[in-house]
Amino acid sequence: MSTRPVRFLHASDLHLEAPVYCTGERTPEALRERLLEAPYQAAKRVFQAALDESVDFVVLAGDVADTRLAGPRAFLFLQEQFARLAEQKIDVYWARGGVDTHSPWPSNQAFPTNVVIFSSTGIDQHVFHSDGEPLARLIGASGTGSSRALVDQFSADATGLFTVGVAYGSFGRESLPAGRVNYLALGGQHAMRALAGPPRAAHYCGTSQGRSPAESGPHGCTLVEVDYDGNLHTRQIETDTIRWVEIPLTFDTEPSDEQLERRANEALDLAIDRAGGRDLLVRWQFDTSATVAARLRHSGAVVNFEQRFRQRYGDRSPAAWTVSADLLAAAGPAQELHDQETLLGDFLRLLDNYETEQQPLDLSEYLSEAQRQGELAAVARLTDPTTRGRVLATAAQLGTELLSPHPPARRKE
Repeated sequence: MSTRPVRFLHASDLHLEAPVYCTGERTPEALRERLLEAPYQAAKRVFQAALDESVDFVVLAGDVADTRLAGPRAFLFLQEQFARLAEQKIDVYWARGGVDTHSPWPSNQAFPTNVVIFSSTGIDQHVFHSDGEPLARLIGASGTGSSRALVDQFSADATGLFTVGVAYGSFGRESLPAGRVNYLALGGQHAMRALAGPPRAAHYCGTSQGRSPAESGPHGCTLVEVDYDGNLHTRQIETDTIRWVEIPLTFDTEPSDEQLERRANEALDLAIDRAGGRDLLVRWQFDTSATVAARLRHSGAVVNFEQRFRQRYGDRSPAAWTVSADLLAAAGPAQELHDQETLLGDFLRLLDNYETEQQPLDLSEYLSEAQRQGELAAVARLTDPTTRGRVLATAAQLGTELLSPHPPARRKE
């Protein structure tokens, strides 16, 4: 049993092959370059955090890179980062995930000797030593999301040595090896999520870099510390270099251009201050009544707002690029419009079917073949319930405006 604290870093889902997704060819060139580089910069921050925090070892829980898409650069990058850790005697324990397993990686000998890759054919275990003393036991398996049966076989150490389980896949509380490992390091989900807390923990640390609107907010890795008394402590370390943010603004009445701009400036300046020097990809959410939403749309106020804020904040460094400004009406179209035997009524009833019957809503079929291979396809499938609801609500508002016989009156200047 170890007699001194254990300190390690848990990271996963680096996805070096996947840049940050942002629509629009109007994105400034300098920002486009940073979108492409973001996965590597975030991953570099992960490994730098391991050095800065003087950890004993690093755990990688899958989906580090798909070399079919990333090419040789991903392998050379990892080789360099692993070598930096080796210089400080920091070991790496890697359970490969779906994209790792299917990638044509070079042989293990191409990586420095401090890198240990868990077997994909069964449970693998290793004991980490520090100054000749056993400090922690690591038990894990590489997999493609079907490693639940293997995790069920994870066991506690007979001598009481602190045990870290490492696995990739989709797990719930009911599938955890309760009481058998001290910390279960999971990969395969891009949002940080704790399935169980101390004294024993099961944790998804999430991706190191958010890539789409569905992955807004901070992303990074998890520092795990075990003190002399065996108490477990975790802390998130933010590593993302670009961050998706949603900024809501609520209006009870139709705002003037000056009122809208003043409130938006205050909200965006606050978001910039909180971002710690990161570039921001901003989605505005204007919550108001259906009538005010229609007038704002028809007056061109939203389009003008997007243009002004892109010009004002988009070329800065760090940048705050307005990706979209969405109007979310507090109340949808009136029921009598649904019941009409009109083109508008047919349209609204079709949307009702998607909402009430939860029919699949997959817009990726309208993309080109090349676009279906990237991040845009994942966004277009609308599997996230919140995003799906917003899309349907926006479609209902826009359809009502466009298919109504008399559009709402324009705002008086």
